[in-house]
Amino acid sequence: MTSSHPAPTPLQAVIFDCDGTLVDSETSGMTALYEEACKLGYSLPLAQALDDFRGRRLALCIEMIETHTGRPAPAGFMATVRLAMADKFRTGITAMPGAPELLQALRRAGMPYCIASNGPQDKMELTLGLSGLQGYFEKHVFSAYEVGHWKPSPELFFHAAREMGVQATGCVVVEDSLPGIAAGLAAGMRVYSMCDPETVPADVAAQVVQIGGLADLHAAFGLKSAV
Repeated sequence: MTSSHPAPTPLQAVIFDCDGTLVDSETSGMTALYEEACKLGYSLPLAQALDDFRGRRLALCIEMIETHTGRPAPAGFMATVRLAMADKFRTGITAMPGAPELLQALRRAGMPYCIASNGPQDKMELTLGLSGLQGYFEKHVFSAYEVGHWKPSPELFFHAAREMGVQATGCVVVEDSLPGIAAGLAAGMRVYSMCDPETVPADVAAQVVQIGGLADLHAAFGLKSAV
């Protein structure tokens, strides 16, 4: 007896977000943005700001700040924020727990993997370098700034799949933000969420695989853990 449903596409590649997924830089970067926003009169609590800003392109975050303060940000504000973020990063950021071990296991298994991030290339070069992860990636680091589409649009993930030479439906996405999750689902990819479960709406949670950390992916991907 045959099934009327097509068999799922075998796993062909893993697409990671960068900040907050592989590199523990999300909070420090968003805190730098928050501190600069407060100088302009932004007054929401830090915890709410981090939730609002997480995973969104910087230009959209600045628009949100302008809406809150009721006036435009000064000229050069984005560049000021970028410099403040870089200063925060240089005070000390690390790889997310389990990131080196997972990347090593993927490499040993011959499983293609890449990064697809809303952040610009120079920011990823900085954070990957400071966290010791840059050596795990060659040219397979894709930025929304180069594609011209930002999450929650799926176009960045489609671009990553094409560049990796795999089918979009054969990719899995590992994300720590709601915009990233939305992009992965829109691309028809299986999504693993590192978000705080309490921040994920029930309808979205039903469509993703919640994980506690990167170490959980060894079993999910059928990888052998390092001895």
